[in-house]
Amino acid sequence: MKLARKSLVISVIFAINATVQLINQIVMARIFGASEKLEIFLAAVAIPTMLVSGIYATLNDAFLPIYGKLKQQKNEADKFLQESFGGLFLFGIVIATTLAISAKKISWWLYSERGLEFVEQVANEMEILVWGIPIAIGVVILGSVWYAKKKFIQFPTAQMIGNITILIGVIVLGKMWGEISLVSLFLISLLVQGIIVGKEFKGIKFSWQKSIKVVKAWIPIIISFIIFRSDGVIVKYFAGKLETGYIVYLNLASKLMIMAIGVVTIGIQILLLPHLVENLNDKAQIKQGVNLINKAKITSIGMAIITGALMMFLLPWILDTFFVGGRFTVNDVMKVKSLLKWFLLPAIGLGVYPIFMQPLIALNKQKIVAIIAMFSGLVAWITAVWGSWISMNVVQTMTLTLSSLVFTGIILSEIVWQKEKIKLLR
Repeated sequence: MKLARKSLVISVIFAINATVQLINQIVMARIFGASEKLEIFLAAVAIPTMLVSGIYATLNDAFLPIYGKLKQQKNEADKFLQESFGGLFLFGIVIATTLAISAKKISWWLYSERGLEFVEQVANEMEILVWGIPIAIGVVILGSVWYAKKKFIQFPTAQMIGNITILIGVIVLGKMWGEISLVSLFLISLLVQGIIVGKEFKGIKFSWQKSIKVVKAWIPIIISFIIFRSDGVIVKYFAGKLETGYIVYLNLASKLMIMAIGVVTIGIQILLLPHLVENLNDKAQIKQGVNLINKAKITSIGMAIITGALMMFLLPWILDTFFVGGRFTVNDVMKVKSLLKWFLLPAIGLGVYPIFMQPLIALNKQKIVAIIAMFSGLVAWITAVWGSWISMNVVQTMTLTLSSLVFTGIILSEIVWQKEKIKLLR
């Protein structure tokens, strides 16, 4: 019951966070409409958002088990925090620099069908947005310390305040600076979160040995996340094949559906890993851990399906009631509503897949998780090619690609877990 209460509290925080994001989407739609400039920003922010989200979702999984083992030795834990922080932050700078240099090639690969001018403008904004990566690494490392102390509220609260900052910024600066204000606010939001969780900042030192230890544990997990949560990039890639406006329409439809289902399962996801790290690595608590996993999976699946069904009725009303106005017309809303159904199944899968992965992560099976992700990515790529080859509708191909990606991963991770469970219970 204690775990359930904590999960509920965290889910409430994320529900507030999701509400803020929803209001932000309404404000952006009304101020910018389905304009090409907004499409340029959405196209540019796709990869930085995916990577920042990946950092938020996975760096904790790599850092926490190592830091958690040292938390009983305060000096050792603080020393590890300082020495790994410096190396990981530098690692983020290297990633950002590489992406900034490659921005034009990435933009051309994704959006060449929109023309050279569109590609160049996307690349220009992407070169700025990628600098959110090292900031996000710093924020998550400091946030992980709160999780290690079983204080699960502080970090989600910081994320919520970061999103409120974006909302206020869009309202104040949107009409004055236009779409370029969104680029600045992306980075400012991350900095605000860093300030909030910065209470645990102990300074920067460098220990390549300790940083590499985290990176080795992290790379397989983030590869997995990037593949499984490439939905934003996939959506914008397929939207780029359609007429102007569809990057906005598909982005909004996918974000509303995926966000709604994700918010009801995030509480379980956040609380599950710290408990599994303890349960599955202690022979006396293995059965307790197995029962916890079963309950988490059943609960998350049920919540995801119920929420998805509810959203199919609720989201059209939200779109009609709140989105029409300013530069976002009734016709724009009608197009978004027609696209919602195509994201129901992928959103359910994306809402529950982290729960299926976490037992493997708790058992330090990160490499297996990465292999599952790469195989799932291959299946999705084959599906996308097949859909194009038979001239399937672009939106249908997108949905089939997303569904094949996430459900292949869920099925494979469950198969691996069942084998690992037998070993644990012997």
